[in-house]
Amino acid sequence: MNTKTLFTFTGVLTLIAGLTFLGPARDAQAQIATGLEVYFPFDGDSFAGSATSVNGVEVGGPMYTTGGMGRFGEAIVLDNPGDGAEYIEYPLPGGAGGQFTGGANADFTMAAHIWIEPGAINDIGRAWGNIGTPIAGGGVFMNGRMFDLPPTGSGPFEPGSDGDGGFWSGGAPFFIFGTPTDCEGQWCHMALVNDATANTLTLYVNGTADGTHATTGTGLNAIDGLGKVGSNDNQSASNGWPGRIDDFGLWTRALSAGEIATISTSAIGTPGETPTEFTWNKDATGDWNQGTNWTFSIAPSENTHTAIFGDVITSNQLVYTNSDVTVKAIQFDNANRYAIAGHGQVTLEGNSGSSASIDVDQGFHEFQARVALSSNTDVDIATGATLEFNNRVNQNGNTLTKLGGGTLSINHALNSGGGLVLGLEGTITGIGTLAGDMNNIAVTVAPGLRGEVAMLAIPEPTSGLLLVLGAVALCGYGMRRIVSQ
Repeated sequence: MNTKTLFTFTGVLTLIAGLTFLGPARDAQAQIATGLEVYFPFDGDSFAGSATSVNGVEVGGPMYTTGGMGRFGEAIVLDNPGDGAEYIEYPLPGGAGGQFTGGANADFTMAAHIWIEPGAINDIGRAWGNIGTPIAGGGVFMNGRMFDLPPTGSGPFEPGSDGDGGFWSGGAPFFIFGTPTDCEGQWCHMALVNDATANTLTLYVNGTADGTHATTGTGLNAIDGLGKVGSNDNQSASNGWPGRIDDFGLWTRALSAGEIATISTSAIGTPGETPTEFTWNKDATGDWNQGTNWTFSIAPSENTHTAIFGDVITSNQLVYTNSDVTVKAIQFDNANRYAIAGHGQVTLEGNSGSSASIDVDQGFHEFQARVALSSNTDVDIATGATLEFNNRVNQNGNTLTKLGGGTLSINHALNSGGGLVLGLEGTITGIGTLAGDMNNIAVTVAPGLRGEVAMLAIPEPTSGLLLVLGAVALCGYGMRRIVSQ
């Protein structure tokens, strides 16, 4: 019997004594963790991300991203002032005479997600990972761009390409030939796998083997016993890593091609788990459906996904979609304005019986695109913040619940397709049409902010508007159904 199979019968989980049941994610996690000796998630510090890992030592005062701007959560930012002086160092597993210091050819894997500051690299020495030295006669390095200038010797890439690996042997560098991969302004996954049995050093880029070099008789000899993240061996200004690094791992075994593929798209600490929260990472107008505009390089468009519009923008920006997208939740958290526009429709859809949601933590944000609700949806707007619907909102018979002390501004048709607006907190205003029912518990219904045409209360006996608690103020009128004048 496969002890990693989960048995369910009519909703009942049956566990048999003596057997261990692991779900696919936990099984993958246990497998990836085997031989993992150094792991830095870089979520705001250089602390170890696993029980077997050591902590890293910050040198030169590196910084960290905020607002989820790493590949998974946050990332370390190196060479920020352009002096190449920031990096992380850590003691290599095994100490003196171990597989990284003894000169023997031993299995290992080094991997990380890298992001290069556009236009920052102009020489061959920019390493994101380094073990050993050319002087000692054995080491490996992982660079960002190998030849930004026309190459004068052998090398893996054409001018202007990014990402490579190589090794030193007796002082001479040997480079792994591969395919040009652009990592400027976007995340790439890089891995270097040494197979001592096969005597090969293989470079993987974004989960795929991209080049191999024979390593017969070549071993690692890091005489200082230290590994480095974000610098080559001499830590000079020309060797500092110019960008971000996330999810760095070092294993004392050669990971399989399948394992490399797994960690290329998910964090080492949670291999095989699919991310569900995606943060906009472009300080400019951009396409919702372009994966590189989001963390994880995935554009959110499933009913398990949350789209987060956070602190990356420094001025008002437009995010457009010309195709329909569906998410479970949308969050706005920036004093600058996000406008969601385009010919596509944005659909809010909960899953497993839960509601969808729109949260506005700060700022003034708007939907210029059409919005549809495929499930009940909570709209929670913080005090002092505003959300505008400037195009149709089709509730499809679902309930939109207004929460928070902020303002919901309706400037087009709301409730097309039927449905209920439940007002619990804050203010509802605008110059649009509320065509369905409204159950007002404690919300203030006020004239439009734009001062164009105030919403008026039109008496209509068949309206389902219920004034349950609290006062409703709207230009001095009592109200039932709200329509534009």
